[in-house]
Amino acid sequence: MTYRLNNLHRTDLQRVDRSSMRYTVEARVPFMDKSFLSFSYNVPISLKLCKGVEKWILREALKDYLPDYVAYRPKVRLPEGSGLRYQLLDFARKQSAEVDPDILSRLHIDQPDGAFFLEQYLKMGYPIPHERYKRPNLDFAPHGYFDFVQNKETTSQ
Repeated sequence: MTYRLNNLHRTDLQRVDRSSMRYTVEARVPFMDKSFLSFSYNVPISLKLCKGVEKWILREALKDYLPDYVAYRPKVRLPEGSGLRYQLLDFARKQSAEVDPDILSRLHIDQPDGAFFLEQYLKMGYPIPHERYKRPNLDFAPHGYFDFVQNKETTSQ
């Protein structure tokens, strides 16, 4: 936690800033305030997780300001909570991809969305991956992602 707290300016805040500025949106990330995070790291765990409810103290503090369906909804990652992940996957599943079946087999990609993402990855000039960066049933998405390390030819141009 200390490492993340000391590196917020290079990681999460920078990511939010770049993403929002791309679409000329002014984003606010109140829970990334360094003093707020320092405070929250020192709150006893019994107030963070109470009676099986995650973020209990935060939910209690805001319950009079938020509707119940927001204040008490289960914790989810941003892409799932916003619906963006599902829109992207639905789009990808409808696309056709022309990727060598041997490469798909070697990477254990058997879903159309995974094939589509791999095709886009390769079209951008990235090398054929030797393995999947994330593995099915071990990481977030069943179709996996790839490690976006630019190939040397692309980097030197």
